[in-house]
Amino acid sequence: METNNDKKRGPVSENVTDILKERDRLDQILRKEYRKEVTIVLTDICGYTSYIDTRGDISGRVMLLKHNELLLPEIKRHNGKVVEMVGDAVMASFSSQSDAVKASIGIQKILRDYNNKKETREKIQVKIGINYGKVLVDDTALYQGFTGDVANVAARIQSQAGPDEILVSKTVYDKACEDDEILMRFYKAIPLKGKAEPVEIYRVVWQENESLIDVDQTAVPSESSISRHRAKDPKGLFQLEIARDGDRLKLSAYEQIPGEESTIRHYEEVPISMDMVKTKCRNMIDTLNKTNRSGCLDKKALNHLKQTGQMLYDELFSLGVKEKLKKTRAEYLSLKIDDYLVHVPWELLFDGQQFLCLRFNMGRLVKTRQSMPAARMRKMALPLKMLILADPSGDLKGAYKEGIRIRDHMDQQRDLINTFLDSGNITADSIKTKLRSFDIVHFAGHADYNLKDAGDSGWLLSGTNLKARDITKMIGVTAMPALIFSNACQSARTEEWLQNVYFKDEIFGLTNAFLLAGVRHYVGTFWEISDEHSSHFALYFYKNLFSGRSIGEAIRLSRLSLIKKHGEDAIGWASYALYGDPTFSYQEQLETAEIREKPEHRPPSGIDQDVRTREEVIDFSQKESPKKTRVWVAMALAMILFVAVIFWGYPGMMREPSQDYEKTILTLYNAGDFQEALGACEALEKKYPEACLAYLIQGHIFL
Repeated sequence: METNNDKKRGPVSENVTDILKERDRLDQILRKEYRKEVTIVLTDICGYTSYIDTRGDISGRVMLLKHNELLLPEIKRHNGKVVEMVGDAVMASFSSQSDAVKASIGIQKILRDYNNKKETREKIQVKIGINYGKVLVDDTALYQGFTGDVANVAARIQSQAGPDEILVSKTVYDKACEDDEILMRFYKAIPLKGKAEPVEIYRVVWQENESLIDVDQTAVPSESSISRHRAKDPKGLFQLEIARDGDRLKLSAYEQIPGEESTIRHYEEVPISMDMVKTKCRNMIDTLNKTNRSGCLDKKALNHLKQTGQMLYDELFSLGVKEKLKKTRAEYLSLKIDDYLVHVPWELLFDGQQFLCLRFNMGRLVKTRQSMPAARMRKMALPLKMLILADPSGDLKGAYKEGIRIRDHMDQQRDLINTFLDSGNITADSIKTKLRSFDIVHFAGHADYNLKDAGDSGWLLSGTNLKARDITKMIGVTAMPALIFSNACQSARTEEWLQNVYFKDEIFGLTNAFLLAGVRHYVGTFWEISDEHSSHFALYFYKNLFSGRSIGEAIRLSRLSLIKKHGEDAIGWASYALYGDPTFSYQEQLETAEIREKPEHRPPSGIDQDVRTREEVIDFSQKESPKKTRVWVAMALAMILFVAVIFWGYPGMMREPSQDYEKTILTLYNAGDFQEALGACEALEKKYPEACLAYLIQGHIFL
């Protein structure tokens, strides 16, 4: 039986259905038209609560005004918009992840410059968290209450940061990593409430010294430095030290046991004719330059190359050294030579059975009398950043294809390495601007060696060339790339590094320039090489290097791969020389860096860092301001002071600060004129030193 109430409600099922349909329609409108992808940046002043507790409210307001004056213009400059300001925290939105990261870097750099001029207690340090996702927006306005999960995750990421740090989510990293001006490293993965999988966090490397290894740069790395990141279980290391003393060579040959260094070593002296050595070296290079169009030597030329290599082997090595080389089972050969001997093609010395570069994983370490600039080695972590300069002069199609092949291969390992390809219209200035932002640089193009002026040697680009002397001008506190592969004709060729007494800054070609600038490993060529052979060699080198091989083994396996495909007479395999420790494993260093625990953040002296221990996700809108956290303390103090006034009186205490100052400060602050408000604050503090106390009694505390 139908009741009156049922009549009043009407056809319930039809009303509910209509409501649900309308709700679904509105939800679709919201999703399509009002939910947009934005990047949220959260900043927070480190130690702000402790600062105002010890220095007072007015000082805290002055700091906050200065903070806003420095930060807000930088946000605007990078197309960002301030969404909300709560206490000492700022939420800003950006349409581009790259802009958000660059704005954060700009903020940290501005604060660094400001702090360098301030005492410790006056410094302003912020930590920044960045996340990317969909939020509710209306035209250009972003609703403060609808940033939801995006802001919550950004707040959680920010809580992991320390002073001066910028941490970003993987969603930000995936897009921002495509900007070749931004360097980021994997930080860690953190569990997050409501998320099935841990959230990966990346750290933005924005300070120059963050990319450096804190050790002195020397011509020959110490044994501890060499062994730190050797390939796992290298099968023997044969050390061969050679120094020239006039018309004699001093040679020391021994097998190195990792972690053990002999206190005393035997060396031998052998007489040599440097004129004969120079003649044979140039004869060898002339032979190699006579390849046919396919980059191959005929049998006669190949035999002549072996004969010349054996003659140099006999001339340069003593009987004792040759016996040790014959008996050793070591796979690695570390050749330590002085700067008078770099022009010798040691890799092509022939022992009667094999060329040295095919028998050993081989690398050169050079001792030089040149003054060593204060360049330091680059510190690397996941993911690496690689720049490919392919066909910069625009006339080598083979070099361009080489760059494409390497990039495509590297793109299969995005978690390991981010690769950027530049081609055509590349200038020296553009390279100098970005070179130090990368861990690895691969050059595929033309190189020129100037026999009369080695400092003029360099990479041939569009219009201007990058010369050896230009590279040495880049030496400074910022680290150069760890690895440079100059896959260009004659990019490793060099004469003796004969330093002129009167010209101490003389440069001896690309190799010398890059090594002096702090490059850890340099791979280059001695002579002309065909595009097909150089491309094959380079691709297999990177495949081997990032499959866990040491750099020396990656070079040797690439030589053998080229021989297997094209034959021994395809002499491209003989063109390459490696400068640097051949046992070094990039994969090993990355694994070591990945498992290394991050040290706890310690607040700078004089500033107590805010501590937040809650594990749950904190909504930005629920962030407590310092005013709210101290309200009960303020009330208690007010009561105590009120009692003191009643019983003893304190006329001076009740004197109000100027109402004009108060109104001026609040008006300027609300209008966004932070510089003017800051000046009014300072004037108030000078004229009314007791202002903070009077404000406390009257309840006029403003933060």
